[in-house]
Amino acid sequence: MALTKAELFEKLLEQIKWQPNESEQSYFEGAVIDKVVVHTKSRRWDFYIGLEAVLPYATFIDLKNHIELAFKEIASVSLAFRTNSEQLEAGKLGDYWQWVAQNSGLNSPLQVSLAKNKPPYVDGKRVVLLAENELLQNFLKNEALGKIEATYQNLGFPKFNLNVLLDETKSQAKIEEFKQKQALSDAELTKRAVEAIQKQNAKKKQTKQEPAPVTGEGPLLMGKAISSDLPIRPMVEITEEERSVVIEGYVFDKEVREFKSERQLLTLKVTDYTSSFIVKKFSRTDEDKAFFAAFKTGMWVRVRGSVQEDSFIHDLTVNAYDLQEVKHAKRV
Repeated sequence: MALTKAELFEKLLEQIKWQPNESEQSYFEGAVIDKVVVHTKSRRWDFYIGLEAVLPYATFIDLKNHIELAFKEIASVSLAFRTNSEQLEAGKLGDYWQWVAQNSGLNSPLQVSLAKNKPPYVDGKRVVLLAENELLQNFLKNEALGKIEATYQNLGFPKFNLNVLLDETKSQAKIEEFKQKQALSDAELTKRAVEAIQKQNAKKKQTKQEPAPVTGEGPLLMGKAISSDLPIRPMVEITEEERSVVIEGYVFDKEVREFKSERQLLTLKVTDYTSSFIVKKFSRTDEDKAFFAAFKTGMWVRVRGSVQEDSFIHDLTVNAYDLQEVKHAKRV
């Protein structure tokens, strides 16, 4: 079962419980997940997302925060964007400046000074970055420019070269004005994130929960516990039948069918955003049926089972031996 790249992006938004507001929706028309690179040892997922244009800075931070929060207990996350933008937008170039300066992988005491520096600006066909002194100018030319340009391009900006000039005027007033404006913007973004989390927590408290069909505390577990030390296979790498694999993914669809024999079949559609799989498991006891009822869409699950071609849908499926919920820590 293969989802399109656009469907994968929609499932990602569904998992992180975030939707762009009315003014942001145009930026996500035709949005796709180009690919996801899963680093199993370091537990890091690299998302490569295709968009029409560079996101407004506030939208980028909001989306990034929601994805990192949703994946906090699963893996660390990095985002890279590909856009169709050919025109360099000067306003966005400045809006992203502090974030770019702090996240370009620079390892120098001058990085702090760089983040406080005035942002680059467009002068005709050139992109200019003013340095406050010769020390910063030399650091930029010798060590920083390539990393800064690459970080901007990772955010979806079209390719450009920075030209570093010495700021003869040393206009401290303008620098302070920019810093104050950025501080207010960051404070507003933090406030929005806190309000969103508080609102979600309040909604959870007010909602009456249905009685849990399975008693006991902790994540759901059917079969044997699957050690977190076992290597997790990215779904995109599974292309043929195998005796035993371990996968993890987000459950975006669930179905339980009951047969005349009173046995039930649990079918979960699961994605790790590299690809997607159908996971199947037959019940053996009434307790199994209670577990089937407890598994819900929106959960993150770890599955150990065999990969076989299903004769009905003519596609590879995972027949689960062991199935457990990957429980997220409560948000504080």
